[in-house]
Amino acid sequence: GRLDASESRLHEIGRLKRKYGSTVREVLEHLARVRDDLAALDRSEERLADADRVLGELASDLVGRAGALSATRQHAARRLEEAVTSELAELGMARADFRIQVAPDVSAERRFGPYGADAVEFLFAPNPGEPRKPLQRIASGGELSRVMLAIRTVLAIADATPTVIFDEIDAGIGGGMGEVVGRKLIQTSRQRQVLCVTHLPQLACFADQHLVVTKRVVDQRTETSVERVEGEARIQEV
Repeated sequence: GRLDASESRLHEIGRLKRKYGSTVREVLEHLARVRDDLAALDRSEERLADADRVLGELASDLVGRAGALSATRQHAARRLEEAVTSELAELGMARADFRIQVAPDVSAERRFGPYGADAVEFLFAPNPGEPRKPLQRIASGGELSRVMLAIRTVLAIADATPTVIFDEIDAGIGGGMGEVVGRKLIQTSRQRQVLCVTHLPQLACFADQHLVVTKRVVDQRTETSVERVEGEARIQEV
């Protein structure tokens, strides 16, 4: 009888080893893990209640932090508006209207993000009587470049962008205003590298380096070349 019991037990151990581990030790380790999982399931309601409580506390903290950030952002937006508007006046856009809209982001998937709960947009009206619209949709190339120059000038210390590019920033301005824009670019270049595409000599003369871009047709194909000019050639080009 004992032999039958021993053989039955050995058979059962062999079956367990085939299913749960190659050794008795591995089978027992698996048993311990299953018991832990079962105990966790027995406490699932309690753990769920704890998780809900922690989640509620974190959500409340998040709302508070997002609210404080929004208030700070609203205050900073008004200061930035005033500073940029002043710069725009110096850049020949005294009648332009620049505003920063800070509004709650109501979209479900973006209510809270890494930058808070706000949707921030620059609004712009280049002329009096025109409604303010998103800057990227209403401004011309030259206007956009001057607005960005004004913003870069105001945020020169805070902005860590290493290189800024202004394309045709002289669009719609004359020689006198070109000199003003040139001096603003010099001010901006003290904190970062500035690349500027221009046709205006009054603006170009402020650059440290000059590159001349030319196009020509070779074998019925248009080629563009860029050449650095120095010395007398630089003077002649300007």
